[in-house]
Amino acid sequence: VEILYTKAPERNYVEAAIRTAVQIHLHEAPGDILVFLTGEVEIETCCQEIRDQVANESTPETPEIVVYPLYSSLPPAQQRKIFLPAPKAKVVGGKPGR
Repeated sequence: VEILYTKAPERNYVEAAIRTAVQIHLHEAPGDILVFLTGEVEIETCCQEIRDQVANESTPETPEIVVYPLYSSLPPAQQRKIFLPAPKAKVVGGKPGR
């Protein structure tokens, strides 16, 4: 597990979390990414923004990303999705998804 912190406070921590998660997905080795936020609206917004940004910045070789929200008011079936396996690589020899 690698934990990343900012060197200085961020003006908008949600935007910083989105930017960081997208960069990790696009440029780092395979693995899961966890983003911890404080509320349901922030979590849902962050999930959608990560999906949108990865879709906009992807190439055919970019691994697929699956983004799951997790908070206490989600139904148990939705919460269990976090345990699903990551997507397989889109191209032979490519990186698996996250």
